[in-house]
Amino acid sequence: MPLFHWTPLPPDAIDCNVDQRPSWARTVALGAQYLVVMLGATVGPMLMGFDPNLAMLMCGVATLVFYVTTSGQVPSFMGCSSVFIGVVVTLTAYAGHGPNAGLDRVLGAVVVGGLLICLLGMTMHRMGAGWVLRVLTPTVNGSILLLVGASLAVVPARMQSGNAFDKVMLFLTAALVAAFYSARSVRVRQTAVLLALLSGTALHAVLANGLGWATPLSLQAVRQAAWIGMPALRPPELHLPTVLTLLPLTVVLVVETLSHVKAVGDMTGRDLRGQMGPALIGDGLGTVLSGGAGGPPMTSYAENVGIMMATRVYSTAVLVVAALLAVGLGLSPRFGAVLRLIPAPVLGGVVMVVFGTIAVAGIRLLVGPGTDLRQPRTQLIIAVPLMLGAGHFSLKVGDVTLDGIAIASFAAIALELLLPRRPSAASSGDLVRSDR
Repeated sequence: MPLFHWTPLPPDAIDCNVDQRPSWARTVALGAQYLVVMLGATVGPMLMGFDPNLAMLMCGVATLVFYVTTSGQVPSFMGCSSVFIGVVVTLTAYAGHGPNAGLDRVLGAVVVGGLLICLLGMTMHRMGAGWVLRVLTPTVNGSILLLVGASLAVVPARMQSGNAFDKVMLFLTAALVAAFYSARSVRVRQTAVLLALLSGTALHAVLANGLGWATPLSLQAVRQAAWIGMPALRPPELHLPTVLTLLPLTVVLVVETLSHVKAVGDMTGRDLRGQMGPALIGDGLGTVLSGGAGGPPMTSYAENVGIMMATRVYSTAVLVVAALLAVGLGLSPRFGAVLRLIPAPVLGGVVMVVFGTIAVAGIRLLVGPGTDLRQPRTQLIIAVPLMLGAGHFSLKVGDVTLDGIAIASFAAIALELLLPRRPSAASSGDLVRSDR
């Protein structure tokens, strides 16, 4: 279909397809709702010390790039990937508050990773997606996601100073996230992160500002911030050891994007396998632009699927509106000042739950229909990377140091390629026996 052109939705239609749109008033309202749900995309960048204004701006830009490269066929809002947080925090020795002075080399790695994703996407567009899907199996993807999620456990622990008040706020906020995620209302579940941040910050203000139990929150920075202003750009620095350390995590970006394309195809009843290559190109270009400007790596957010399932609106017009609104928020320093007002233990409580779901997503893949845990081959592909990652194995070659997650990711892919496949009857040789 032509870009930026949508067919008006018939009055009696229930589902709004990709190339259709509701009335413009409803399209704008849905785009605003989409952005509210996606505000959680700014949490990850803040945990790594990125400028939240620049991160939101690049989310909007990356979403528009993705729309163009997929010819408007795949609705997706692009956000910052959480899988980089643990490694970036460790590499830069980030304390968890304020700007991160050590991001220059990380930005170089983000740009290189985005270029490789673009190259992979162009290759898939010419050769098809089958060869990639044969390597990135549910067993490999699940193992990597499980390790990444587990590695992020240290992040919320670092987001409280150790005093009793911070610990209580962290656990109360985590309980709020759990309560909102478990609500009957679909809209409440979709905005669980945002609601937990708002209610957790309000509770912190009551206890700190009202009762004096902790350092009061100050609105001075919010009052002084301008309504409109361009965030500061930051040039990347190419550093090979940092590139090689972060490079394995780009596998997760590829998995997230391909999974999103498949999910959209299943929901809309369209064969989108031909869009997997262009989707990766869009993901890669968005990541390159973001890293080159000083922003975080981009990926297709999982919340996309939840919103579309709830509203039954798959129109890319809604995504274009959400992207333009994100650009507008990114150009408002006052918006960034409001985000920086969120107390660290409140953020810690939110990410305790959110990051845990990354590990759960890996477990779901490992117990899903595409994985046979009775097979010794499958057990080895999971067991070896798990021990390498959990044991924090590292490999130093010259100036390059690969951490446990990088080594485990390479190990999972290597085992998938090298171990011979056996018929299902071979499960009698199960390495994990129930009679032991």
